[in-house]
Amino acid sequence: MLLQQLVNGLTLGAVYTLIALSFSLVMGILGVLNLAIAELFMLGGYFGFASIMAGLPLPVALLAGMGGAGLVAIVIEKIGYQPFRDAPLVTPMLSTLGFSIILQNIATNFWGSRAITGAIDTVDAEIAAAILLRAVEPLEGLNLMYGYRKTTRVLDLTRGPGRLAAAFQIYRRHDGLDLCAPGSLWLGETSHPIGPIGKTVRIGITRAADQLLRFYERGNPFVSGPKRFLLPVTPRKKSSFGGHLI
Repeated sequence: MLLQQLVNGLTLGAVYTLIALSFSLVMGILGVLNLAIAELFMLGGYFGFASIMAGLPLPVALLAGMGGAGLVAIVIEKIGYQPFRDAPLVTPMLSTLGFSIILQNIATNFWGSRAITGAIDTVDAEIAAAILLRAVEPLEGLNLMYGYRKTTRVLDLTRGPGRLAAAFQIYRRHDGLDLCAPGSLWLGETSHPIGPIGKTVRIGITRAADQLLRFYERGNPFVSGPKRFLLPVTPRKKSSFGGHLI
């Protein structure tokens, strides 16, 4: 867990550094503070995520994210900067503040304000009652999944939430879908043999990260995530303070 937190800290620090460099470059070149830079980074992330969910390869999704954010930056330059070249310094800065508010509201209305993952969210975001399917073993419909994922590598078809969502054609329009609503609900059953089920800690979370709430089939090559998390977990001794001794 310490290594994971170090990686998370370095990643977040790199994002802050990029934003700080952007502010510095804009101030140095234009002499005006662009308050919409953070929203440009946000839109780049959303564009890239939408491209991945559409089944595009990761390099193409990265280019799409950067290209989309670049186009929005050009629009801000044409509308928010150029008309105010000779205006007082505060005028273009307030213009970019307006763009910042506009872009935030556009993103909220289009993508929503809830956290986005490559899976279906069927419950309230404030209630810890969801199940995240990280991977499945593809048995039927392989040709369809090959086409959706643009790959014939079986182990890469449904390994990880993003790949799984793309292979099953799960998109943002399915977010919040009520599976208990009136109507038909198809549940499949397979005769494929199931191996022993193991349990371990979950990946990429910070709350209740030590609880053994990740279940997987032992020895299955389609299990996603670092293999070190699949090792047997040593039981922890209860302390007199109601906590756990590591």
